[in-house]
Amino acid sequence: MDRGRARGSNGAEAGPKFTLDDVELDDPGAVFNLDLEYGDDDEDALLDWEQYEGLRKVRLCGREFSVPAWARPRPPDWWWAYTKRQRRLLLTGGCCCASFLVILLALVAAAAAGHSVLPGLIGKAEAEACAWTGLRLPAGVAPTRYALELDLQMEAPYWVNGSVTIYANVTRATNAATLRDRPAAEQLILEFRKALRPAAGVALTLDFGYQLAEGLSGLYRSSYAAPGNGTASVAVTQFEATSARAAFPCFDEPALKATFALSVRVADGYRETPPMSSYLLALVVGNFTGSTRSVPAGDAGAPARNVTVWGVPGREAELEFAVDVAARVLPALEAAFGNWGLITFRETALLAGKRTGTAGRRTVAQIVAHEMVHMWFGDLVTMAWWSELWLNEGFATYFEYLGAQAAVPAYHYYTTFYTDNVLDALADDALASSHPLSSPDATVQVSDAIEAQFDTISYQKGGALLRMLRAWVNRASKGGLTALERAPAVAPADDALLGALRGYLLRHARNASTAAELWTARWTYGRGFPLVRATVNERGALWLQQSLFGRGGVAACDPSEAFWVPVAMSRAANPDVHLWTDFSGCQSAHAVAQLAPDDRADWVKVNAGQVGLFRVQYDANLRARLLAAAPTPTLPALDLAGLLDDAWALAGAGQQNITHFLDLLAALARRPTAALEPWAAALPRLYEVRAMAPCDALWRRYLAGTLFASVLERGGANAKLFSFASAPAESDPVTLKLLRPQILEAAGYFGSAAVTTEALALVQASNGSLAVDPDAETALLKTAVHTGDRAVYDRVKDMYLAASEAHEKLHLLRAVSVSGPAAEETLDWALGPDVRAHDLGTVVGTVAAQSRDDGPDVAWRWLERRWGQAYAKLGSNTEASRKLGSIMENVASLFTNQTAIPAVQALFKAHQTKIRTSVYMDRAVEVIKSNADWVADHGEPLCAWVAQNAKLKP
Repeated sequence: MDRGRARGSNGAEAGPKFTLDDVELDDPGAVFNLDLEYGDDDEDALLDWEQYEGLRKVRLCGREFSVPAWARPRPPDWWWAYTKRQRRLLLTGGCCCASFLVILLALVAAAAAGHSVLPGLIGKAEAEACAWTGLRLPAGVAPTRYALELDLQMEAPYWVNGSVTIYANVTRATNAATLRDRPAAEQLILEFRKALRPAAGVALTLDFGYQLAEGLSGLYRSSYAAPGNGTASVAVTQFEATSARAAFPCFDEPALKATFALSVRVADGYRETPPMSSYLLALVVGNFTGSTRSVPAGDAGAPARNVTVWGVPGREAELEFAVDVAARVLPALEAAFGNWGLITFRETALLAGKRTGTAGRRTVAQIVAHEMVHMWFGDLVTMAWWSELWLNEGFATYFEYLGAQAAVPAYHYYTTFYTDNVLDALADDALASSHPLSSPDATVQVSDAIEAQFDTISYQKGGALLRMLRAWVNRASKGGLTALERAPAVAPADDALLGALRGYLLRHARNASTAAELWTARWTYGRGFPLVRATVNERGALWLQQSLFGRGGVAACDPSEAFWVPVAMSRAANPDVHLWTDFSGCQSAHAVAQLAPDDRADWVKVNAGQVGLFRVQYDANLRARLLAAAPTPTLPALDLAGLLDDAWALAGAGQQNITHFLDLLAALARRPTAALEPWAAALPRLYEVRAMAPCDALWRRYLAGTLFASVLERGGANAKLFSFASAPAESDPVTLKLLRPQILEAAGYFGSAAVTTEALALVQASNGSLAVDPDAETALLKTAVHTGDRAVYDRVKDMYLAASEAHEKLHLLRAVSVSGPAAEETLDWALGPDVRAHDLGTVVGTVAAQSRDDGPDVAWRWLERRWGQAYAKLGSNTEASRKLGSIMENVASLFTNQTAIPAVQALFKAHQTKIRTSVYMDRAVEVIKSNADWVADHGEPLCAWVAQNAKLKP
C-alpha cells in the first residue's frame, strides 16, 4: 500500500505529521477528516496541504515545528501557480540561506538573553508528539470504536478503497494523535492547533486506497485452482501481530481494544464486534462453500449456535472433519472457561480428505482447537503488550489438547504432549539467546522483535509451564493429572487450575492483562529452567539439588535465583503412582525418598510422567538402576522418553558422556513392543548424530543393521513398523499408527535395504496414485526419492502438480525436496508459481536437512544468491522478514563447524534493514558453536561405542 504522505517511520525518525485546524475542539463530538487515498509517489498529484491549510514548518535541532499564525504571512497568488517541486527548488536556491541566518540569529539572541524560543512556537506535548520514535504509541488518545468501510475490487487491477472513522477518548491533554500506518511507515501523526482536552471525545475519519496484492499478511489476495481449470482469487486477512495497520490506519496495539463496525461492499452488513484488539479483526472475501453444524447453547434457554467451516468450491467433502471437530470443541471449552467469529486457516490446517492420514487429521483437530481457545485467551482477555505473548499462545498450546481430546478421544492427544512440546521447549530455552516468557517491554520495541516472540518459548514452554502447574494443583485429586487429561470433559469445580483460570477470564474480560497474577516471577520473568540432580547416599536416602541448566554448561545455584520446583516421583514397586514433593532452594530441605541401598531393582524416577519443566541428572547408582529397567515395560514409556532426552542434553552440555544416551537407545530397541513416546524422543537425535558424527557410514550401518533389526526381531506389532504394505488395522492403537511412518522413514533414510526396495517398487508401479495407506505416504515417497533416481523424482513432482488435496500436496512436496542430485533445481523451482509462498520454508528446510550430506551448504549458498527473490515471494513485508529469518536460522543451525559463522553473520547483516532483530542470528551462531563442541567432545567416544556394539570395524 502506498500512501505518500501517510508514510512515516519504523522508529528511526518521527512519522508524517498533518495539522488539523479550523475546528472547535471544545466540542466532544469534533470530527477530523484526512484523505489518504492515492496510489503513487507523485507528490504533485497530492492535495497541496501547504496551500489549503496554510501549513508552514521550521526545523530546529533536526525536528519540525509548526509556525504560529502570526509568523505565517500568506504568499501572493502567483506563488501557488508553481508546483511543489518548483517552489521547493526556488526556496532551496533563494530562501534557505536567509532562513538559516534568521533562525540562527534568533537562537543566538534568545540564548544570550537566557530565554528559549521553543515555548513561543510549540507546547511541550506537541514537541513530544512531533519527535515520537518509540514502537509503542504515546498515551493521550485511546480508540473506543472503529467504523470501517471497505470496497474490494476482486478483478484486475485488484484495488481496495476504504474509509475508517475512529472514535476515541482523550485521556490527557495533547496536541497530536499518533496512529499506526502501513509499513515501512508505521506511524501517522495528526497534529491539532489546539490541545485536545482530557475526557473529550473525537472522531478521526481517514480515506485510503491501495493495491490488493498477493502476500501473507495484512489484507491480501490469494488464488486457487477453481473448478473448470480456471483460477479464482480470494481476499484474506492476517493481522497478527502488527499487520492490521497494513489494511487500514488504526492504533494497532493489543491493549487498545475497541469495537469494530465493518461494512464491506460485497455483503449486506455485519453486527458490531465486542471490544477487541485490532489484530483480531478478520475479513475474507471470495466464492466459498460451507459445512455447518448446530451446537446447543451452554446456557439454559439460550438458542443454539451454528458453527460453519468454509472452503473454496470443490473441497466440500474435505470440510466435514474440521466442522465436526469445531462443533465438539466449542462446548468443551465453554464448559471450562465460559462464553465469547471468524478464524482463518491454511488449507493444510483445515481440510481433511481421503488421503489425509492419522497424523494429518490429528493435526487438523489440534489447530482448530488451538484457534478456538484463542476466543478466550487472546480475544476475550489479551496480553497488554507483545512481550507477554505467552499469555495468548502458551495457553492456547496447552488447552488445544483439552479441546481436541473432547472432539476425538480416540486420538489420545495428551499422550504426545511431551514429545510435541516439551522436548523443543527445553532445547530452545537452554540457549543463552533465549528469553523469559514475559520479556521486558524494552526488548520488544521493533516490529521484527514482536514477530520473533512467536517462537518455541511463547508457545511450547508456555504450554508446558501450564501443564506443570495443573499437575501440581491437582496432585491430591483422584488419578491426578492423568485422569484429568483422559477425561472427555472436565468441569472447573473438578479442576483447581480451570477454576482459577475461569476467575481470571471473568476479571479481565474484554480487557488486557499481564502474567503478574498467574505464576511465580522466577518462572515467568526469568530465563531458563533448572537441572535437578538426584543423588542417593550410602544409607539409601534420596536428595535433590538444583542449578541453572544451559546448552553451554550448568551454572552454580544462586539461592536468590533458585526456582520453585514441584517434583513428581515414581518407584519400581508401583510406577503408575506419583509421589509429590517440592523445593525452592538450592537443595531439598530433607531426603525426599528412601531406597534399599543394595537392591538394584529398587529404582526411583524423578519427574515421573514428564510433567515438570526441568531436566534430571542421576548419580551413577541411580542411573544404573534405571538403565536396567529401561528394556522392560516396568519403566513407563513416557519416562523412558524423558531419560533419553535428558541424557542427550546432558551430554551436549558437557555434564556426562554420550555413551549414556547410546546405552538407553540400545535398551529402547530391546523393549518387547515399540512405544511411540521414547521413539519420538530418540529419532530426531539419530538424524542429528548423522550430521555431526565423524563416522557417518558406520552410524548408518549400526542403525539399519543392528538397532532397527533388534526392533524387528521382537515380532508382533513391531513387524508392521517396517513394511509399507502391512497397514495397521482400524482397531490398532493410534500410537502405532503415529509411530509406524516415523520408523519407516528413518529406516529408509539410514539405508534399510528391504524398506528402500519396497518403496522404489511401489512408486515405480504407481499411475498417479499410491497403493499405500495415507499414514505411510510421506515415508514411502521420501524413501524412494532419496535414492537419487531421476525418474522417481520426476514422477513424484508430476504427482505433486496433479494433486488437489492439501495434505497430499504437502506429502509430495516434502518428498520432492529430499532429492540430493536435484537439490539446487528444487530450490529454484520453489520460487516459481507451482509452490505456494507459505511452503517455501518447507522446501528449503527439507533440502538442507535431508537431501544430501552437504545439504546445509547447498541451501545456504542458495539463500545467498536468491535472498531477494525469496523475500519477494514471501510478500516483501514484516511477515516475510520473520519467515526468512526463521528459515535462515534453521539452515544455519545445521552447520557443525565454526568456520561457517562468518558467512552466517554476513548474510544476516547484509539484510539487517529487513530483518531488524538479531534474535535469529544469535540463536544460529550459538547452536553452531554448540554443534562444534559436540563433535569435539563426543565424536570419537560415539564412534568407538558404535563399533563395539555393532560388531563392525570403524
